[in-house]
Amino acid sequence: MRIWVMVAAGLLVAACDDGGTTGSPVDSAVDATIGRLDQGTLVDMTRPDMAPPPDMAPPPDMAVPPDAAPDMAPDPDMAPPPDMTVPPDAAPDMALPPDLGPDMGGCTPESCAPDEICGPDGVCVPRCVAGECGNGHCGVAGSCLEGPCNDDDSCVADAYCSAPGQCVVGCRVGGCDDGQRCDLEARACVACGDEICGNDIDDDCDGEIEDIDVCGCVPADEICDGRDNDCDGNTDETFPDAGLVCPGGVGACAGTGRWACAAGERVCAGLDDAASPERCDGADNDCDGSTDEGFDINVPCMVGQGACAAAGVTRCAADGAGDECNVQPGAPGVEACNGADDDCDGATDEDWADLGEACFAGDGVCRAAGLVVCTPDGAACDAAPGAAGDETCNGVDDDCDGATDEGADGQPIVEPCYTGLDGTAGVGPCRGGTATCVDGALEACADQVLPGVELCDATDNDCNGVIDDAAGGCNCVPNSVRPCYAGPDGTEGVGDCRGALQACAADGSGWGPCDGQVVPADEICGGGDENCNGAVDDVPGVGEPCSDGVGACAVNGFRDCVGGAVACDAVAGQPVAEACNNIDDDCDGSLDEGLGGGACSVGQGVCARDG
Repeated sequence: MRIWVMVAAGLLVAACDDGGTTGSPVDSAVDATIGRLDQGTLVDMTRPDMAPPPDMAPPPDMAVPPDAAPDMAPDPDMAPPPDMTVPPDAAPDMALPPDLGPDMGGCTPESCAPDEICGPDGVCVPRCVAGECGNGHCGVAGSCLEGPCNDDDSCVADAYCSAPGQCVVGCRVGGCDDGQRCDLEARACVACGDEICGNDIDDDCDGEIEDIDVCGCVPADEICDGRDNDCDGNTDETFPDAGLVCPGGVGACAGTGRWACAAGERVCAGLDDAASPERCDGADNDCDGSTDEGFDINVPCMVGQGACAAAGVTRCAADGAGDECNVQPGAPGVEACNGADDDCDGATDEDWADLGEACFAGDGVCRAAGLVVCTPDGAACDAAPGAAGDETCNGVDDDCDGATDEGADGQPIVEPCYTGLDGTAGVGPCRGGTATCVDGALEACADQVLPGVELCDATDNDCNGVIDDAAGGCNCVPNSVRPCYAGPDGTEGVGDCRGALQACAADGSGWGPCDGQVVPADEICGGGDENCNGAVDDVPGVGEPCSDGVGACAVNGFRDCVGGAVACDAVAGQPVAEACNNIDDDCDGSLDEGLGGGACSVGQGVCARDG
């Protein structure tokens, strides 16, 4: 019988040789002790020189049969146990064959993005970030683990294990590209160079610190550091248990560590390499000392609904991706009107669509509200009608007969009415009327005669028992009309003046104003006789002589009403070119301007004349 140890060996050396690049004494020592195994090498656990001390025997699930073959190749049907699963970021040649991996439910490590891991509930979740796990550390599987890291291989890729046990972003030994090494002070990848003696660094990246062929070998006490300190041709020969199982680790990480040399000390390396996201399977997958954390196990649960509901407790689902209830729902029955979900479909009494709806019984004020409820005979309204009363005009069916505000004849209620002063009904012309019920209220009183203003008309208009006792007395016949004019005598009908009519007040107390009459006013140039003296437009100044223009253009006329104002009716003539004629021909107020005007003489002798 063979066992699958590829994972354990691979995890032990995952951070070792990357093409000849080394950096820290820890990783160099691990490389030397384990013999620089390539990833995926099968470790023969049956070799006598690899046997662990009695108190370091591997756990039962890692025991090797005596007849195990040296190559330790796994049988095809020998899948590794769940606690040996490979972290998502393990090297490609360390991945388990697809048919040997555990059923992870929903997602798989391969289905998640590079910055995600497959979470315990089968959903891809963000990968942890080095330095952001509080008091824990960001493990190689990509999830935060409790406690400090043990070595660089305990940390997520692109991080190293710092002195306080925190995974910090930076290079690690073996984590740089070909031709580079990890500068452990700057924690950055630098180019390989010439070997420098005395700095305890593999400067030329050939796997040897201070090459013997460069620096020579100076004998010293052999220590566990992956070097031949005593120059006897052997490395770490005083530590024969290198590469053997070492104690430590919890959960899936228990028994996964291997003894290795680091900085001159024997250390248990690779304890966190088997850690993976926690699953619900009864195991401590993430090696934090807790089992199935993050899952609600052994808590009360319910399955099914209605009459099929069953109570139980939660347990891990078979695929380990989550939890489930440990009971099954009951069998559904036939739905009845009883307030229960008999057929277990999530609905109660669904065959009675109006169940629970408002319902009514009776008419008018007898109408009572209720709800449709279940009864032994099915659904029915639970309302009980009230008692009937006498019908009144209030918009309500008081007698509960289905009609509102009706009289004995079935017509709307009609009641006698009178809104006048008490004691006036039946006096003079005053009398009562009737009011009809419309829309729950009595309309205005119709056909009544109310007291009015007393008039001088031989009637007791105010219904006080006295005829024509108007407050101001009766001075004229109410509403009668007569001619009126308030202008001076002799002016009515002359020019614009005219008379009008005035009416007697409705109560006969006197005559109203003489609206519409026109009396004499100041005369204006408007074509009328406003002062009613028989002359039109006899405005002062009209008829007086006047002229317009100068010189030859001057024209004489008279003042008259023009355009509503007094103006001269003369129109100036048109000017012509100035001539030498002692006349202002161009009508500019000057005579013969521009035509000479100097001294001159005519004639001779006694006939001579100066001009």
